[in-house]
Amino acid sequence: MQPTTILTPFQTNVSVGTTAMMAAVPANPTRKGLIIANNGTGILNVTFGPGTISQPNTPSATSGIPIAGGTSFSMLPAMAPNVSMGAQLNMIAAAAATPVSILEF
Repeated sequence: MQPTTILTPFQTNVSVGTTAMMAAVPANPTRKGLIIANNGTGILNVTFGPGTISQPNTPSATSGIPIAGGTSFSMLPAMAPNVSMGAQLNMIAAAAATPVSILEF
């Protein structure tokens, strides 16, 4: 069976904790942009790509793109030419069970 092309934006909701969640949103080679909404109250750090403890793609409490609680972050390819838009998203939150919504398009 061939993969299905998604022609409209779609949303993913995750609950992120205080331990790095690798591939919180899986890789999507057709992704052109995204909006990440931190629906919690603490900081959420996001990184792109595969990572391990020794690689910079693993988010920590002090590394990654910081998104404050109650705010969102939008990203298009022109905003970060050194980031692969289709890469997996890794996340870590300052508080347990932080609700996060991701809109991919």
